[in-house]
Amino acid sequence: MIRRATISDIDEILSILEPYTKEGIVLKRTHEEISESIDHFYVSETEGKLSGVAAFYTYSPLLVEIRSLAVRKSFFAKGIGKRLVNKIIHDIREKDSRVKIFALTLAPDFFSKCGFVEVKKETLPEKIWKDCVNCIKQNECDEIPMVYAE
Repeated sequence: MIRRATISDIDEILSILEPYTKEGIVLKRTHEEISESIDHFYVSETEGKLSGVAAFYTYSPLLVEIRSLAVRKSFFAKGIGKRLVNKIIHDIREKDSRVKIFALTLAPDFFSKCGFVEVKKETLPEKIWKDCVNCIKQNECDEIPMVYAE
């Protein structure tokens, strides 16, 4: 089941994100950051336990990023990540079908299967000025920018 996250989910969200944060795959999020943006987080619940998480960030009314996508390792390869991404896309596009939805990822094959195509990072200036300009990997970024194309 995919649902909007609640404040009571924060500790489990952090536990799902932690291994990916340590591997440098997902940016570290604090309890406070998640709490302040809880309405942008979605969780997957499997067998009474949170199995995955994803969030979105709105740069402008027509530009949204999918981020903080992680699936608990014990639930990996069961379609949870794709369902989370699809739910976010559905909810965003239901409000306005013109919204450009993007992700910066180390897993381009996954996002390609979700309907995303690779683009140049320069086509996402809002992201560059908000996050990339302060990133330690700024000049050696290994993330692939992808935009939802369906």
